[in-house]
Amino acid sequence: MKTTKPILLIGNTILLLLFSIYSNAQETWSPTGPFNNSYNNKFALQATISQIDLSKTDPNLILAGTHTGEIYKSTDGGNNWNNISLSLPNKRPIKILKIH
Repeated sequence: MKTTKPILLIGNTILLLLFSIYSNAQETWSPTGPFNNSYNNKFALQATISQIDLSKTDPNLILAGTHTGEIYKSTDGGNNWNNISLSLPNKRPIKILKIH
């Protein structure tokens, strides 16, 4: 049992070293949109995604729900999104979202 402490200490040290290297890596972000939307031809507003679901049968189908009660659908793996909740009354925060 005396050898387990040094092994755990070495393992933890390696893990912390790898985490440090990963967290200090420089990543570049660039905006990909949306820059305007086709619904009202104005700049799109940002929304906080509260729920997301991926189709088990179609890898390109994704649904996303927002805190403001909107539901967005992508049929091309997330490259383009359509608001499919524009005609729904009483928008409330999306807390559960599931593709049937």
